[in-house]
Amino acid sequence: LVAKDSEIAELKQQLRSMKQATDDEAQAYAQDLHITEQEYKHTFEETVAENEMLQNELEETVGLEQELVAKDSEIAELKQQLRSMKQATDDEAQAYAQDLHITEQEYKH
Repeated sequence: LVAKDSEIAELKQQLRSMKQATDDEAQAYAQDLHITEQEYKHTFEETVAENEMLQNELEETVGLEQELVAKDSEIAELKQQLRSMKQATDDEAQAYAQDLHITEQEYKH
């Protein structure tokens, strides 16, 4: 009976040691998971920040492209106005030259 009690005590001690080892492993594993979770969280936050920065750059680029299109449109409109003014000036100059020619002919006559 004493031998059995001793064997039971030894088995209980082995069980406690195994439980402690399992607890230690579980704690180490949980710590690793926590570290990994922190790394993923940090990486995720960096990615979100980069995405926000890229989104801002994209919005800025789109805004600049819209400005550029508006400027191109304004330039085209100004060129059209300039052509119209040049044509009107040419027409006036031609009419004036014609009037001078008629006046010159009248004076000769």
